[in-house]
Amino acid sequence: MPPKVVTKTGAAAAKPAAKSKYTLTYFNIRARGELCRLLFAQAGIEYKDVRIEQADWPKFKKETPNGTLPFLDVEGKQIGQSMAIARYLASEFGLNGKNKLESCMIDEYLCNIVDFMTKIFAPVFEKDEAKKAELTKEFAGEILPKFLKMTETKIGKSGWIIGEKISVADIALYDVLFGISQTEGDKFMALAPKVKANYEKVQSQPKIKAWLAKRPVTAM
Repeated sequence: MPPKVVTKTGAAAAKPAAKSKYTLTYFNIRARGELCRLLFAQAGIEYKDVRIEQADWPKFKKETPNGTLPFLDVEGKQIGQSMAIARYLASEFGLNGKNKLESCMIDEYLCNIVDFMTKIFAPVFEKDEAKKAELTKEFAGEILPKFLKMTETKIGKSGWIIGEKISVADIALYDVLFGISQTEGDKFMALAPKVKANYEKVQSQPKIKAWLAKRPVTAM
């Protein structure tokens, strides 16, 4: 079953869960925390999903490992940086390839995801309206099609990006494309039929499907 969401603020939010060795702390949004939540869902692993409200971030910031969110508490040990957390969870949950080569290839794709996400957020945080419009046009016309084309070449006969079964690479792709679809619609997927099929396969995984149906509705 999907985990119960706990929303807390202040130092108390950093305390590990009593019944699980994992506590994930992030803002009450999807963004950089949702990939980890999706990994927990796919693995069927219980964890404590602690969500910090934006208004409480200044007073909570000093309690975090790097002054950033998300962070994962594993039996008292704290790990920061969203992709480092995701890679750790994928390794723990059998979602990081069947051997070292596949794991390396997955890491390579995750690096592409990180680069792509940087370009997604560039127009979002740009304050100059003219520059924002320019970046938005570049993303839709050049960056997104190029990323989709690259990903099409990665997807094999299995329908997964690396290997014969679902991995963190597929779940990361789903997460980032879902975010784009919330603002741009999903017509862009017509450019990449294998990507679209992969997206639908991830979305239809029973445990992920259950999480998607019950997760909190947030703006991003």
